[in-house]
Amino acid sequence: MSPPSYMKGRKPLKVPLHSVMDILKSIDDLGHSDKFRQAAKDKGTFVTIHPAAVNFVKDYLATNNLHERNDVARNVVGACPGDDPYNCPYSQND
Repeated sequence: MSPPSYMKGRKPLKVPLHSVMDILKSIDDLGHSDKFRQAAKDKGTFVTIHPAAVNFVKDYLATNNLHERNDVARNVVGACPGDDPYNCPYSQND
């Protein structure tokens, strides 16, 4: 296997949310969701998400009533403690 072609520099890369979904779905389809999640958690990896993207996800989950069927979706749609987005369950490294 040849090594990955790594991103150079320090400037963040703007990636459409649907592309992130495609990548994560591919990892899931290949049976690596749990392993990938744990590796990302262990490494302390994070992504920065713009408020418009956060609100799009919240609207999508609520509009499709997904927050009524899943605890993760319920946490994303719900209010953050003290209405502080930096203190929400989904913004923590748990």
